[in-house]
Amino acid sequence: MANSHTSTKSVQTLLLEPNGWVPNNPRLPVLIYANAIAIEGSDPAAQFEKTFSNHGWPPQWRYGVYD
Repeated sequence: MANSHTSTKSVQTLLLEPNGWVPNNPRLPVLIYANAIAIEGSDPAAQFEKTFSNHGWPPQWRYGVYD
């Protein structure tokens, strides 16, 4: 897994305006950390779930999001 203390140089921000069905926030951007987790093996989602669980965020869903 990549270092969790990512430099601010590698952080991208994206401001999303409200669009009618998602409120979004005009002051708080989405933060994008490219290459924050090294993708390895046949189950990369498990690496994200493990990282999130280590920070108290249990896995919530997999598959079928765009049914």
